Amino acid sequence: MEEPITLYLQLEDAAVPDLEVVARASLAWSALLKELAFVTNPDAQIRIELASTTEGSLGIDTLVRGLRNLTKKDLKAIAFGAGSFLLLQTIGYTYEKILDAVTQQDHDESLSDVDVARIAEAVSKGAARRQAENLFAEIERDPSITGVGVSRYPGEVPKYIVPRSAFLGRAGYSPAIVETSERRHTPARYEALLIKPVLVVGSRRRWRLLTADGEQSFIMKDDQFVADVLSGARVIPMVAGLVMDVEVVRTEEFREGVWNVTEQSIVRVRGYRRPDLTGLLDLGLVPKPDQDDD
Repeated sequence: MEEPITLYLQLEDAAVPDLEVVARASLAWSALLKELAFVTNPDAQIRIELASTTEGSLGIDTLVRGLRNLTKKDLKAIAFGAGSFLLLQTIGYTYEKILDAVTQQDHDESLSDVDVARIAEAVSKGAARRQAENLFAEIERDPSITGVGVSRYPGEVPKYIVPRSAFLGRAGYSPAIVETSERRHTPARYEALLIKPVLVVGSRRRWRLLTADGEQSFIMKDDQFVADVLSGARVIPMVAGLVMDVEVVRTEEFREGVWNVTEQSIVRVRGYRRPDLTGLLDLGLVPKPDQDDD
């Protein structure tokens, strides 16, 4: 048994999306579908298959294939649930509000009111929210992606498309939070070169990273990441200019008419990769090879 479903990425005219962003978004999409399968039936097994891609704005056509303990109705519920996650801003939604929104969506007639209510309840309880947030966080990185939606069949443009302006909110970020008239916390995400780590869980000593704004200090608050590195659960290559993908929060205080940064924290390490040699040479992190005068 299988059920088709397409993740539709709306692109700017004549734009080509970043391959790495599309790859990471596809993995997040797969994780979301698998989490919904678990919610539908904890004993079920599925496989997410890439069927094709649709030209124009990019459609990632996938098949949700049931391997064990899933009915055809279960597969349809997974596909419908995945669309619900991309159409609804679930943070702060009550069950009643979600149920009302979900009920108004087009869905397969084989899904009963009880099935739809079960999906709404799963959304309201936050099932697969982390996977959905990861998907939005990935596509937000590519400015050529202007919207995202879900369609049931390849080549079909979704009836509802989430605009780019909503990506950050659905990725779990919020705008700058002003606690008082004198303090605010602003979340952000970017890649930076690792200069100096501090591999001690819970340490207040600063990590040094090279960002687009220059070398900066951060308190590492992702204790699980540090613990994984120390235990060997994550093996990080010790090379010059390791690129880290991090979520940070900047704390500022308003003094003498301006906002001043008082603390920067890394709240989550999403990933890391080896840098390219050209970038290291430009930054002066590795010596340039001797060149002959001839």
